[in-house]
Amino acid sequence: MRSWHALAAALALLPLAACVGPAPQPEPGRPTTAGSSGGGTRGHTRPRVVIAEPDVKDSAPVRGEIPADVASTPDAVPKWEPRSRSGNPVEYEAFGEVYRILDNTEGFTQRGRASWYGKKFHGRKTASGEPYDMFAMTAAHKTLPIPSYVRVTNLDNGRSAVVRINDRGPFHSERIIDLSYAAAARLGIIQDGHAEVQIAALQPGDDSRAVASAERLPDPVAAAPSRPPPAKIVRTDSSPGGRWLQVAAYADPINAVAMRDTLSARGLSGVAVRDGQGGKLHRVVIGPYASEADAQDVRDWLHGAGYAAFWLKE
Repeated sequence: MRSWHALAAALALLPLAACVGPAPQPEPGRPTTAGSSGGGTRGHTRPRVVIAEPDVKDSAPVRGEIPADVASTPDAVPKWEPRSRSGNPVEYEAFGEVYRILDNTEGFTQRGRASWYGKKFHGRKTASGEPYDMFAMTAAHKTLPIPSYVRVTNLDNGRSAVVRINDRGPFHSERIIDLSYAAAARLGIIQDGHAEVQIAALQPGDDSRAVASAERLPDPVAAAPSRPPPAKIVRTDSSPGGRWLQVAAYADPINAVAMRDTLSARGLSGVAVRDGQGGKLHRVVIGPYASEADAQDVRDWLHGAGYAAFWLKE
């Protein structure tokens, strides 16, 4: 089922007013009010979050409200931004757990379940103070600074997307990130409501070729093409100028090898795993192709099969 667990209102750095909403419930939910709590550090009173409208369920947008190309929404592009004035307390409390905001995101990776949240919160304030837009590439996380950027990879199907963290949650023990509707559509998890993912923090300018891909992707529920992949000649020499395609990137090398084997089993040749960022990132690439036309044919086939292939030129 879908998740409704991220913080939808600002967590201020200063002590907040006492809670006037319903008392925290035993089960996780998406809070919209924060109150003060003892035990803060460095002179700060610890904000505490509670559930807003716990009896009102979230829902997906109806067909007429969904943009035709929502599954093709471009990645968020990492850029330098100051931390928001709200949403970044030293620490805060939610449902009996205390969460401490990370000082930086360098080298941060995490694996767990992703969920998404939708219409109930559309237009309401996020922890950053910005209104939630379910059709933007954003997400909620419990401890990453706001704003920050992460690449989220669906380990069930290999699809990945870059999102901007601007909210808090999900406050559920098994879930690590709550995605916007658009991001969930990109990753193909709308129907199931959740998926096993790997997230990796991104810095402005980091490996920009592998990050800033604004590809137009097919609808995640579309069937994969029945035709086999193009039989193109892959270069075997090491001379410069070959055209490469990147299909996925993982923090866990086991997942990269699994994706390589999956693509090879589907009839693609020249599939390999390359290490980057000092061994922290493992890219699944295909090539090199002797001409851009050859590479484009394979790229088109990959897009039709639901993979986010983009250029890596050497």
